[in-house]
Amino acid sequence: MEMALQERLMALREELEQSEQRRHKALSDLAKLSTFCGGDAGELKERLKDEQQQNAEMSNVLKRASDQRDGLVLFLEDSRKTLAALEPGLVQASSNMDSLTDTLALQHQQLQVAQKELQEVSNDRDAMAVRVQELQHDTGCAERLLEALDPLQLANGRDGALSLDDVAVRLELCAQGLRQDQLGGTNGRCPMGSLLPRMQAALEALICCIKQALESSNPEDCSSTGLVEKLRTVAKEKRQLESELASTRGDLGHMLQERSELERTATELETAVHREMAKLTASQDHQYRLKKALDE
Repeated sequence: MEMALQERLMALREELEQSEQRRHKALSDLAKLSTFCGGDAGELKERLKDEQQQNAEMSNVLKRASDQRDGLVLFLEDSRKTLAALEPGLVQASSNMDSLTDTLALQHQQLQVAQKELQEVSNDRDAMAVRVQELQHDTGCAERLLEALDPLQLANGRDGALSLDDVAVRLELCAQGLRQDQLGGTNGRCPMGSLLPRMQAALEALICCIKQALESSNPEDCSSTGLVEKLRTVAKEKRQLESELASTRGDLGHMLQERSELERTATELETAVHREMAKLTASQDHQYRLKKALDE
């Protein structure tokens, strides 16, 4: 722009010089003609006056162009000073941008680590929840079975207060309950879970033995049918089941406590992930604003 103004100024000067030359020539011609023809002198004076007016206008244009050039020179000088003053800040801003980029990379890495830890803890928590549910199922099965068997004095043969028919009916109900309960739970993956099928088999064998005794000519003769032995087998399995139930209850208590710890840890990790995401978003916004300021 400065170069264009300079060229325009030079052209105006040349045009002004040419106009001055024409004016001097016109004055010379006027002086010559005024001697010979006074009538033409007035016309030449008018032409000279017009020429002088044009020269004055061109002088004004030239002055305005010169003023514009001087203003542009001052503006360029001020711009250079402003850029020189801004340069340290630009260098610092560029350094801040590099530091912010490194911070963003670190925060992104920390967020990925937190998300991975959260996923692992969530998987452990879900697996623990399934395990607890299975053990609670087995515990419920054992508790219901022991509650149903409680009125029977299995270790002493047959309870005198109940007939063989009553014992058979009660045991059949226990066996049916076990068969239904086997649809879920640990399915033998823990000691108590493996005892439940054995208990079911022992009960079914005892039921079969009782039915044979009821069909015999002397149903009260338990020794001939092996009923006492079957009862004692069931009683033995019952005692072992009671022991395993107590142990499983303890394990279940620890697992519930551990599940609570996992849930607390998962909650803390979720909070940490949200916090890291908020920090990352804030840093990205800061980076955008800083980049926009640098571009401007």
